[in-house]
This record gives sequence, structure tokens and C-alpha cells, in this order.
Amino acid sequence: MNVTQSIFRRDRKNGETLGLEFEDDLEPGQIITSEAEVPVEIPVTERIFRDLWIPPNFLAHPRPAWTEMRNYAHYAPWLGGGNRWVRELGIWYFRLVATPLTAVLRGVEWLIERPARLIVAGTLIWWGVSLITK
Repeated sequence: MNVTQSIFRRDRKNGETLGLEFEDDLEPGQIITSEAEVPVEIPVTERIFRDLWIPPNFLAHPRPAWTEMRNYAHYAPWLGGGNRWVRELGIWYFRLVATPLTAVLRGVEWLIERPARLIVAGTLIWWGVSLITK
């Protein structure tokens, strides 16, 4: 387990560390409450809702690789009854929508990660537009 990627819990009252508990040690569907440091079960319906609609913490969890996205479309249990046509629609959605949009948006993310890249790209776009409009 990589300690730098784990989340540590601190006692905020005294500022001292009572015990380090890793978030990774919890079973899926468990949380640590702020008052009693005991795992609590989350109801199945709430866990399904959280998995579907609440985005992950982007600072703690890296975005999935392209192969993970492909495997999710092909093999993940997101399909309730195993209907082949719905699975095919999901695979085509991955191919025609998710992959191109992910490529473009990750390119934009890469561009704005560093100010120098953004300045160079902005300068090149401004220069190109000024050449076209003359």
C-alpha cells in the first residue's frame, strides 16, 4: 500500500494523531464515521446511487486508462439482466462517444496543466487566427 496516496485521519481537537487508518482497509460499502471510529454499512440502494451519480474524488483517484474503460464497456456488470443488445449499445457508446470525448478533454487537461503550455498554445492560436483573417 502506498502511504502517500492514502488518506489519514487525525483527531482535530488536540491536533495529535490518535491512530492512522487507511481508507483502503475498508470493505466496499463501508465508511468511517467522524464520531465513532467504527465502519458503518451503507444500504445497497444508497451505494448504487453513489456509484452511479456521485463523481470520485479527482484529487485522490486517477482517471481510468483507456483499456480500463474498454474493459468496463465489454465486461463490467453494469447490465442487470445480461441483455446482449444493451451491451452492444454500451460498447458502441464507448466507441463513438466516450473515446473521442475523453481524448479531446484529456488533451485539453494536459494543455492547461502547465501555464507555459497554455501560453504557447494561446499564442499559436492567436497568430494562426491573425494570419487567416488578414
